[in-house]
Amino acid sequence: DYERLVFETDTESLDYDDLVDRLEETTRELTRADVQLAALGLQKRQAVAALNFIRIMHERTVEATTVDDLCSSVVEAITSDLAMDAAAVLDVDTETREGSVLASSGFVDDTRLSQILADSALLEPGYVSSESPLQPSLDHLKEALDFPHAIWYPETDKSGRAWVLLAANRREDLGLKQPFTEATLEILGAVSSSLLSQRARILHTQEMVRQREQRIEFLAEIIRTSPLSVVVSDPDWAITYVNPAAETLYGYEAGELIGETPDILNSDPGSTVLQRRVLSAVGRGEVWRGEIIGRKKNGDRLDLHSSIYGLKDHAGETFAYVGFQEDIGDRIK
Repeated sequence: DYERLVFETDTESLDYDDLVDRLEETTRELTRADVQLAALGLQKRQAVAALNFIRIMHERTVEATTVDDLCSSVVEAITSDLAMDAAAVLDVDTETREGSVLASSGFVDDTRLSQILADSALLEPGYVSSESPLQPSLDHLKEALDFPHAIWYPETDKSGRAWVLLAANRREDLGLKQPFTEATLEILGAVSSSLLSQRARILHTQEMVRQREQRIEFLAEIIRTSPLSVVVSDPDWAITYVNPAAETLYGYEAGELIGETPDILNSDPGSTVLQRRVLSAVGRGEVWRGEIIGRKKNGDRLDLHSSIYGLKDHAGETFAYVGFQEDIGDRIK
């Protein structure tokens, strides 16, 4: 604007006051533009930091299979990958204010952390730093943590327990450790919410596994105490399990039968034909049922009714054969 005025204005009729006003306005516009560029640069750095924070947290925690693993991964990500001086995950009962330190790193010991669990300030998102307007009212928390700069974010689950994600720094460095701000608090809140969801997923998975194990133990107990003989073989027909009733029926101990084929228990003269029929039926996914002649360890003959079927995995491959045998000698007599 200044050059244009110089070249386009007759110097004799130049209004210097107007020129000064226009130069001042131009300066103000440039200043506003610089401020806007600086703000955009800050927003860009904050956005990049937020994405990096979320990415690292996801990479660190997605493989966690237990709550302890999840908490340890969170603390390690904050202190190692994100270069903060200290971090902790706290579990607090919102009613009784009782809780525990699930994981921590960078603090002298967990005693100080345990002392702040009952502090009501932890149940609300907050931070203390050089730019924090809340700093005067939270000096006690800063002293308790023994860190001048700290930030925390609680997430409460349906049971009324708060999961508190806490991070702290000993100093601020605009290049490495920027002051904790509202923007940092929002990022921490998003991460905390995601981690709470992951914890719920882990707990749900663990409960499903526990229930499945209970069902397996229940079914295993039924088989173990069944009055019917149960013989289980692998896909190659090597015996992998016999229940106590089978031991009693055939006169063998389990260890004598494991690894053997069911032929050791068979005395049927037509066993070759019988085996083909059994394989044909179980191959079609059917249960083979029929009468067979078995053999005890001492060589005695057994008249048996047998049911044999195959167990398939999710891919449809047979991974075991199960046979039930019932002594029908008295019935035949």
